[in-house]
Amino acid sequence: MQRGGLTILVADASAPRRRARLAALGRAGLRPEGAATVEAALAALASCRFDAVETRLDLGAAAPCGGVEVAAAALR
Repeated sequence: MQRGGLTILVADASAPRRRARLAALGRAGLRPEGAATVEAALAALASCRFDAVETRLDLGAAAPCGGVEVAAAALR
């Protein structure tokens, strides 16, 4: 993660879309962290406090749950 700014978790199964968001947020002075799967997003939420979470509702067909569950975990 980069220094300074707000910490933002970007959960998106699409690697190109996730990389583009991470790059744009980093250029804006934020501290983005990416997660490609629901499991990775939930693990990141369990290990770090984020100021914001951006997630897609559809995190891939193989996902046991989706963006709604990631958002609910962020609230906890």
